[in-house]
Amino acid sequence: MLSTVINFFWDFFKRILHYFFGTEAIHHIIGEAEHRIISALTNDEGDLDLNRTGVSDSSVDKLAAGLKTNRTLQKISMNDCNLTPKGVAIMGKAIKGNRFLKEIKFNYNNIGVSGVGKIAKALRVNCCLLSIELSSNKIGDNGLKQLAGALKVNKSLQKISLKLNHIGNDGAAILAAALKVNNTLKTIDLM
Repeated sequence: MLSTVINFFWDFFKRILHYFFGTEAIHHIIGEAEHRIISALTNDEGDLDLNRTGVSDSSVDKLAAGLKTNRTLQKISMNDCNLTPKGVAIMGKAIKGNRFLKEIKFNYNNIGVSGVGKIAKALRVNCCLLSIELSSNKIGDNGLKQLAGALKVNKSLQKISLKLNHIGNDGAAILAAALKVNNTLKTIDLM
């Protein structure tokens, strides 16, 4: 009931801002990313789409805090969000202990080797995530080495997407060695 009242007033407030000042006024007061995060966490939504929102570290921090108690959010899409190294680290910690997320997308964020290292640490202990997309993140062979270590011990992940990450023959060999140990991964998207 309370969330319905809050949403009503929030929508009313946004309409007034939009009428008098346009869409930009809403984004200056509260960013689109934060609005989507608050909505998903308070309305028990199953999906959160933050694609191309330019999510700030403080917004990522709010999302991570919300994930500690939220039990309904199952999919998060953060494609092309300009995640910072700090934002990736925050999300890595959030994924680590979360038991309800099933799918997360981090495509087109250029998180690099250090970013994928944070994600790999999370995947080592997360036991519920089924799918992760990390395409176009400049992971390379060195990043894949860290990820492969996590894949050796992860028992839940069924799908991983690693397209457009400059993975060479060395990376492919590292991944193949990890797959000899991992028996849950069913789909690997490299192309």
